[in-house]
Amino acid sequence: MEMRVCVDVSDLEAGIAFYRDGLGLRLGRRLGSKWAEMLGAQAPIDLLSNEAGTLPVPGGTATREYTRHWTPVHVDLAVDDIEAAVQRSLKAGARLDREIQTKKWGKVAVLADPFGNGFCFLQFTGRGYDELLSKSPAIKVRIERFVDESNPGWAECSLVDASGIVHLIEEKVPIVTAEDLDARSTYPREGIIECTVISSRRLADGRETLSVYVDRGSVSGRTRFEVLREQVVGFEESAG
Repeated sequence: MEMRVCVDVSDLEAGIAFYRDGLGLRLGRRLGSKWAEMLGAQAPIDLLSNEAGTLPVPGGTATREYTRHWTPVHVDLAVDDIEAAVQRSLKAGARLDREIQTKKWGKVAVLADPFGNGFCFLQFTGRGYDELLSKSPAIKVRIERFVDESNPGWAECSLVDASGIVHLIEEKVPIVTAEDLDARSTYPREGIIECTVISSRRLADGRETLSVYVDRGSVSGRTRFEVLREQVVGFEESAG
């Protein structure tokens, strides 16, 4: 089976220029006046020129738009130097939706092309996605609301520390829950966020607390929290 990726653009020449200069692809065949093949990735990318407001399928209600929009299927591009890749794409006209984030498996940056289509740059480190096969502790959070449709959707979560202080964290929906959430889902609901346990201590009242590090951190920039032991799942398994 051969895979080909089709991307709608409003201006074919501008699309060719961006995918060449911004992503490092090269022009292959021109298959008519509204179809260009871009090569250089594992799968060819076919740029299809279609006007805004047109129907992608007969009888549908959703029309093509080229402002920033939710892209239910998007392209992930694995690169060796994510910082350089981001700068190159921005210079060519991309939009940076999320700054480069460090994950257990490497780094990710969320962007959109000049036509509002979302894509990500990935830079793998260590074993890449296989790093996720190892169980890690996670802290229980409450998913308060859906905040951003940028791929693959972002949610605002609340974390209550051992002192009762509420901290807000914005994270990708697939990171905090296996449920397929969007703006129409009901909130609040339960979720978890992976964390690293730094230390533990027992309070005077007998309760055990854990000092944990959360990679993304709160909206105020805090990454370390003291929480009750029962708020963390998977710690015993991880600690061995």
